[in-house]
Amino acid sequence: MPNITLPELPPLIINGSAKNRDAMTYKNPVKKRPARSKGNSRSVGKCLPVNGKKDCWEIVFKEDFKKEHSGLEKFRVYRYRGGRLEFKPIDPENSIRRTKEIVRLHGGAT
Repeated sequence: MPNITLPELPPLIINGSAKNRDAMTYKNPVKKRPARSKGNSRSVGKCLPVNGKKDCWEIVFKEDFKKEHSGLEKFRVYRYRGGRLEFKPIDPENSIRRTKEIVRLHGGAT
């Protein structure tokens, strides 16, 4: 089995309600208490719930964030309650290919 190196990710926080969750990066300012200041956080992807697990979400990263952190496109990232991240390698033979462009067609009565 080849040696796989995991990508180094910045600190992530999950922001949102029970339905819509965003994964965001943040930087804590130098203070005696943790506080996020405006402009130091940015959205890097969406969190989708995993069926059958209450405390687990899959993080689907945006393409520009994947380009910044090389090797991230080879993994599926799961976040558990408490902040633990789990990286699972994607099998290229069994993975679903995503289309680059989606064509929206409208139809109606003629």
